[in-house]
Amino acid sequence: MIKIKNFNNKIVEIEAFQSTFIILKIENKLHRFDFKNKKEAFLKQKEIGLLTIHEYHPFLINHNESNLEVFINSKPENIELFVEEIKNSIDAITKGWRNWKDYIEINIGITYDIFLQNIQKGSGIILKSTFFNC
Repeated sequence: MIKIKNFNNKIVEIEAFQSTFIILKIENKLHRFDFKNKKEAFLKQKEIGLLTIHEYHPFLINHNESNLEVFINSKPENIELFVEEIKNSIDAITKGWRNWKDYIEINIGITYDIFLQNIQKGSGIILKSTFFNC
């Protein structure tokens, strides 16, 4: 059985994939790899690139760390600066692999406008995060 780790840092082409497997063209040969414990993937067929395998990566932070919810209980003096600091903190940790607003709109299911309202009134949930130590 060929292991995908044997092809780390090789140029590959995605021939086909489904939620349970991927077929890669590596050095003009097709190889099928079945996913086990797959957490998340964003793939495009016929995409060519360098295969890199990560167990710890900014993209995987949502799956490798525990979640915590962040609430605000007082209004910040400078709302724009407060929001910018939240954005910059998330961007620094995720290194651009995720949109910082995902931690508002997807993880906790509120809109950006509600996030801002909660900050402006100084009360309510503002994030569901895997990486903030409060």
